[in-house]
Amino acid sequence: MPGRYKGDMSMPAILRGAARRALLMVFLCHAATVALAHEIHPLGFRELAWRVPHVARVTASLLDFQSGALVLSWSGLGQVTILDGRECLVGPYFLIDIDDAWAFDIDEPVTVKLELARGHGVLVSYDHASSAPVMRAVKAAAPGSTVEVTLDRARFANRLFAGSDLAIAATGAVYPYDPGAEHDVAICGMTLERGAPQSRLRAAPGRLVLDLVDATSGEPTAARVGLFDATGRMPLPSADAVSVRRYAEELRQIPVVTSREAWPAPGGYAFYVDGHYTADVPPGEYQLVAMKGPEYRLLRRTLQVESGSTTAVQGRLERWADAPAAGWYSGDVHVHITRREEDNPVVLGQMRAEDLHVTNVLQMANVMRTHFPQYAFGPAGRFQEHAHALVSGQESPRSGHRGHTIGLNGTRYHAPKQFFLYHQVAEALHADGGLFGYAHLLQDAFHVARGLALDAPLGLVDFVEVLQFGVVGTDLYYDMLNLGLRIAPAGGSDYPYIDLPGAARSYVHIDGPFTTDAWFDGLRRGHTFVSNGPLLDVDVDGKGMGGEIDIQPGGTITVNARARLNPDFDRLDRLELVVHGKVVATARAGAGAGAEEIRLTHRLKPDRGLWLAVRAYGKGVAVAHSAPVYVRVGDDPATFAVAEVPALVDKYEALLDAALAATPEPYEDLEHWDTGVELARQWQQQLPALREQAARARARLEEIRAASTVPQ
Repeated sequence: MPGRYKGDMSMPAILRGAARRALLMVFLCHAATVALAHEIHPLGFRELAWRVPHVARVTASLLDFQSGALVLSWSGLGQVTILDGRECLVGPYFLIDIDDAWAFDIDEPVTVKLELARGHGVLVSYDHASSAPVMRAVKAAAPGSTVEVTLDRARFANRLFAGSDLAIAATGAVYPYDPGAEHDVAICGMTLERGAPQSRLRAAPGRLVLDLVDATSGEPTAARVGLFDATGRMPLPSADAVSVRRYAEELRQIPVVTSREAWPAPGGYAFYVDGHYTADVPPGEYQLVAMKGPEYRLLRRTLQVESGSTTAVQGRLERWADAPAAGWYSGDVHVHITRREEDNPVVLGQMRAEDLHVTNVLQMANVMRTHFPQYAFGPAGRFQEHAHALVSGQESPRSGHRGHTIGLNGTRYHAPKQFFLYHQVAEALHADGGLFGYAHLLQDAFHVARGLALDAPLGLVDFVEVLQFGVVGTDLYYDMLNLGLRIAPAGGSDYPYIDLPGAARSYVHIDGPFTTDAWFDGLRRGHTFVSNGPLLDVDVDGKGMGGEIDIQPGGTITVNARARLNPDFDRLDRLELVVHGKVVATARAGAGAGAEEIRLTHRLKPDRGLWLAVRAYGKGVAVAHSAPVYVRVGDDPATFAVAEVPALVDKYEALLDAALAATPEPYEDLEHWDTGVELARQWQQQLPALREQAARARARLEEIRAASTVPQ
């Protein structure tokens, strides 16, 4: 999910305090009632009866992170409303499915005219012929006038959410929240006009037969594949492509957001192949791209498909690095796919193509209901082929008031009995042998800092999701480490909301053969690093990531670190050594295109305990961050940042006060159209117990403050 909404978090000035909350409750009661009358979808989908020429279906939605912008509704689910005697779409976001009989799988300009009943413009996203979805801002000449936009290279192949082709958002229905923006749009008419089609050969197709094998074993192997003509257009994949689950949809292709992950291909879409693929494609020259995660070299081929002929291609995927041979196995802590037992082979096919060894498939819940159900938990909910496994987990509890949590490797789903008392779920998971962590640390998403303030000082937090959206968010994580808390970093894609599985990875070190239990034990111990490409090695006097070192006062330690990066995806720019959140040494690639490998050696003479970590950056989007190594000096076990502790204790005690003083704002919850009324009710019921939890956290923070003032 995106980061916390920046700037003024309040609604417009006319809605303040109790009056604002009362109006929101009235509105949300209505919105929830309407939504619950239909099938519940995690994105709030609701099909609307609004008909204009060439439009087959209109779906109201509240969320879309793959539309060319981060679309979020701050109001309610859109609906059809009578304005001046006309049926109009009124709401934040609408998905438009163009009638396939009028336009399907085209490649030409399409002009869209929208009659607005109010507003200064709209945002229009559409299915582009070669790129991932593209969004255009369209301004109105005057409030409530007609706007017009021409969509170049419109594809209209039903590739947006809900099988749609274009989407229309209010200008303010995006992240970050702007209280002065227009959060709803009112559309009373739409006309569509096709332009001149791109010149394309109409000759009979040729047949492509593709076989992918692992270069080491010679066995067929799964991979992510792109096939692009000279314009970047990819033919629609055949039924041989691996089926991909996205919410309730079954897809054969999926967009890749290159601003957040390395996809060095000329087009913005991909499909998955499980070793063998056959398709009939238009004749012409194509660029074939196949990738299998950051440890394999990218396969590139130029091939010619002739009309009526068969083109056979065998591709050998060669390793660039063999992380498992050194004990490192990649995983993703944050994937959402509804999973029945019979779905396992198909779901694992996508994960093997991304070379993910442990995929944590999370059942997700809010205060009202559960989404992405898993058929079982514990050993019964695991599915493994060789060293690739699916494991059931949970993203629950989660709210916009104190953050989203992740529970891993529990033997059952731990439903929160009292929704806002997250610590009860953490304790249940720990008693069950599982791990408890917080998601979305970027920019304090969903007020996750409040959740950390309540649970982390009490030792309930095992890991935090710091890598997402192609960014490592370290501010809150460094706070925790500087308070002396030992918490592992984790990487999660949050598929299908944000990125493809494996776009954000947790590499975990295992001593001995691969097992899922060993992987979770390594994560618990902090033997891990997060990455969207670079591989890290850290040695501090014989100890690696998550290790502990004891030295005597006056002693020295030597840090040896290495970063490597597959040159097919990016080149390294620098490798940094961080101590207590501050960069103390940097090794750079130097001027030019960057490096495939960077090494760093640095000696330290600590006068008190500390934690240290390394982080690597590529010239493009590549980034990685290690778990800390902890250094204890003399008889003092503390590794906190002495100078930082007083201010950090003040900060997190203030967050405790803020969490208790504020009433949950319904619109801050991701599914606010469904949860708003119940959130407020349960908050009031559970506030006394939450105050007790806050008192325990405050007492522990004060203990940390006192310990930091003890002279060494």
